[in-house]
Amino acid sequence: MENVNVSVAMAYLSHPTIVALNPRSVARRLSALRTFWNYMIRQQWLMNNPWETIETPRLPHVLPKTISAPEMGRWLDHLPTRLPDQLRLRCICELFFGAGIRISELVGIDTTDLDLTQRQIVIRGKGGRSRLALFGPNVAQWISHYLSSARPQWILSDSGPLFTNNKGGRVTSRSVQRWVKSAVASGPLAGRLTPHTFRHSYATALLEGGADLRAIQELLGHRSLETTQIYTHVSVDRLKTLHKNSPLGRSRQ
Repeated sequence: MENVNVSVAMAYLSHPTIVALNPRSVARRLSALRTFWNYMIRQQWLMNNPWETIETPRLPHVLPKTISAPEMGRWLDHLPTRLPDQLRLRCICELFFGAGIRISELVGIDTTDLDLTQRQIVIRGKGGRSRLALFGPNVAQWISHYLSSARPQWILSDSGPLFTNNKGGRVTSRSVQRWVKSAVASGPLAGRLTPHTFRHSYATALLEGGADLRAIQELLGHRSLETTQIYTHVSVDRLKTLHKNSPLGRSRQ
């Protein structure tokens, strides 16, 4: 290892088996090598880390997957709600898309965090920070319906977690993921919809509806505006797709 210098490191990264890898795989390998060499240096077995001087490959920019508001609305309207657990899932999905909250935030909501009159929820997000999540009258109706018709099947107290499992305990993120996956498994959104897709779709719908980035940043609870700006790319991407599929776009292909 003492003979591994920058030239040797570059030769390794130029090997055909490494060049054939995608940039993310190369970046992971480079990160692992840097970490291992730093460990060796801390143990005083080596003096230099040649991998630190090599620039990490630029990773491709991957846009988040989104579902348009009309398509999401049609999917939600086809969810069955006859049974209590079906009504619970419909309420969860409506809240995901209607408020743009994370799955970890949803499972942490207590009934005392909820204000149906003002149509808002106190959300305790990452790093202990709190914010208000807003939702519309349609979501408020589904939450009210769930509170009166489904939740009492599992818990009689008006306080405690908003969403419970069938034993009255707080629902887990894994359970919600499983329910959503099962609901989309055989429908038109199969393979496209996850709990986080609701959040991306919510933000994109706000942007396309005229909301400014600062407002979206506050509603999503992003620390940095740079995190929110990705939705400008999503919106432009959707506009290009709509134009391409329009008669005008097809006539110019």
